[in-house]
Amino acid sequence: MKFIYLRMILLCIIFILSAISAYCLSTSTVEIPISFDRANLPIVEMELDKHHVQFYLDTGAKGLHLPKRIADTIHGVKLTGRTVKSVDLAGKIREDAEFMIPELQMNDMLFSNVTGQHLSDWGLGKSQFQLPVIGFDVLQQKELVIDFPRKRILLSDAPIDVDKLYHSARDLQFKRADEGLVISAHIGRNEWSFVLDCAASISIVRSSAKIDKNLITPCTINLPGGLCEAVSGHVHCGEKKIPLQLIRMSLPEQFKPMGVVGYDFFSRCALYLSKDFDTMKIACTDG
Repeated sequence: MKFIYLRMILLCIIFILSAISAYCLSTSTVEIPISFDRANLPIVEMELDKHHVQFYLDTGAKGLHLPKRIADTIHGVKLTGRTVKSVDLAGKIREDAEFMIPELQMNDMLFSNVTGQHLSDWGLGKSQFQLPVIGFDVLQQKELVIDFPRKRILLSDAPIDVDKLYHSARDLQFKRADEGLVISAHIGRNEWSFVLDCAASISIVRSSAKIDKNLITPCTINLPGGLCEAVSGHVHCGEKKIPLQLIRMSLPEQFKPMGVVGYDFFSRCALYLSKDFDTMKIACTDG
């Protein structure tokens, strides 16, 4: 009887310690360094199941884009039998096999029902390497901070006190669309919808947009058509204006917003988004 009593006490102690450990893990904030390739595309290294994988961080992408040789070895991975059809900003249409992972450990954090697809070429131009991609919807299972100025992302299961973390944090209005997170940007007297895309090395405005000629200046980026024109714009955040330099480019008809806000925005602003999608804040450096 005494043995049974002691065993029950021991089991209670183990349960309490396990609960404390789980609580500490769930409320901790994980910091992951960001590096950049030659095209200023952000790279994060994640512990994925038993692999160490370098990913392009892409808020304009969905799911995990993994080479088949890695995807097939992840515990619990299942092919859905479907293909994912997508179009990038170059107008290239891709169809890739889709997979699903019921539970995935990444950097000691649990992600549930993660979808993905086998990796194929993507994006505009060529970067230093062709790496796997981690999309926005995967990271958005957690509280998320993307902080280019400090070269890091933060992930947490518990709310992040972003006002304490960044004293200059301000609310930024946004909405969700098929293309991703959409905000408003201003060019002259015009206000248009733009997609926030941290994997865009430049900001882009649709070449067909009607813009005052006085706002257009030459630029030196090598574009397929040969002619490069830049437009000055800005994002309003309260009384603060975050300047943008947008390059005029043709965009596919399937892409509904007027353009993309990319590296020139993220290079000076940390972005926070709550996992329930009710709050976005940015904290921008001066200059």
